[in-house]
Amino acid sequence: MNLGGVAIQPSLILMPVMLVTFSRIRSVLATVSIITAAVAMALQPDRAMAGMLALCLAALAVMRPDRHVCVALAASIASFAVTLVRLDTLPAVPYVDQVLYSSFDIHIAAGVAVLGGMAIIMVPAIVGWSRDTDNRAIYCAFGTVWFAAIIAAALGNYPTPIVGYGGSAIIGYVLSLLALPKLSGRHAGTARHTRGTMNGCSSDAQLFVALV
Repeated sequence: MNLGGVAIQPSLILMPVMLVTFSRIRSVLATVSIITAAVAMALQPDRAMAGMLALCLAALAVMRPDRHVCVALAASIASFAVTLVRLDTLPAVPYVDQVLYSSFDIHIAAGVAVLGGMAIIMVPAIVGWSRDTDNRAIYCAFGTVWFAAIIAAALGNYPTPIVGYGGSAIIGYVLSLLALPKLSGRHAGTARHTRGTMNGCSSDAQLFVALV
């Protein structure tokens, strides 16, 4: 979409936060929203976002299966199948797509920096998985979403998240970070008392580090 002369990709902004939120809240309305998104990805078609949808929901179905996830997963698989059979002829956008490869054409240091940026994207999911065992499904959804975005950027002409010259992925990343769980003050205080100050830090601190 062109918004005031600036091109944005709504799916890359909204899909990550939708999936992370869906991993926390299972309801009929949330399921209908995911199905609507799956239909939209099939109509574009957008293989990267459809693949992200299917991969994340598959991970949730393994970790915390219920009827809402199963219905949404079925819709996402159908959406991804449709995108595979439809032609996607959009060319690569300079400095947005194929950055994982073009960075090495500039200098090996630039390529290594891009790879490092890709790794940093996954830090909130890894830290949350290890420190917040009660909400592992949510952190798994976050990690799967951005892992899928990285794989898509490596395999096709799709935006390279965060390190590419595109603001949609940055906005989408921040929104998905804000959807991650945060410990209450009482819970955090109990954690500090039982596990020590460093291990009991609130996930607010993790969010702040990730945003930086």
